[in-house]
Amino acid sequence: MIKMVDDIRTQGGKTTLITTTLGVRRSYFNLLVQQRQYSNTTEFEGGFRGLKFTTDNGDIPLISDIDCQPNRMYFLNEKALKYYRENDWSFMDRDGSKWQRVIGFDAYDATLYTYRQLGCHRRNSQGLVRDVIEG
Repeated sequence: MIKMVDDIRTQGGKTTLITTTLGVRRSYFNLLVQQRQYSNTTEFEGGFRGLKFTTDNGDIPLISDIDCQPNRMYFLNEKALKYYRENDWSFMDRDGSKWQRVIGFDAYDATLYTYRQLGCHRRNSQGLVRDVIEG
C-alpha cells in the first residue's frame, strides 16, 4: 500500500481515497487489530466511521464497496476524476407521449433517463493493487 501511494506521489499525484471490497477491508483491519490500535478510524459525512491509511503525506480514508472487484484495492485521486453529463434528467418522449398506460392496472408508466460518464483527466494519479487476500 505504501509503495502504491509513493509511486503515485512520485508521478505528481496524490491519493485521496482507497476503495476495496469488504473482505480486503477485513484483512486490513485484522492487521491493525494485532497492533491493538483502535485510534486509526475516521468519521465521514453522515456519521459513518471507517478505517484510514496513514502516510507521511496525511491520512487516506479506506472505504469498502460491495460492488468492488474482489482481491483489489483502488487508490484514487478524486480531484482528477470528473463527472460528465450530456444533459440533465428528463422523461423519455420518443413516441409522442411521456406517459404510457399500464395494461390491466389503473396506472401509468414513464421513463426517466440521463446520459452520464465518469472520466479521468490524469490517469497517472490513480492506482490499483491486485491479488490482495480477502479476509
